[in-house]
Amino acid sequence: MGDDKISEIFNEWNNLKISIHKSESFSYPQVRDIWWVNLGQNIGVEINGKNHRFERPVVVIKVFNNLGLLVAPLQVH
Repeated sequence: MGDDKISEIFNEWNNLKISIHKSESFSYPQVRDIWWVNLGQNIGVEINGKNHRFERPVVVIKVFNNLGLLVAPLQVH
């Protein structure tokens, strides 16, 4: 993938991330919950979100506090 395309994808994700942060209220998941989340466009081998909203289901592994979680992305076909 070329540098221009990568920059375009990161810009799309950044704009969406800003709008999500401003507009949504936050809920607090429990361990073993499955949530549909906006994971974004990531760097390296991290799993990216899919579709125009960079979404993907995850399972909650650990809740550290109301600002941090450990999740595992699930494969979607």
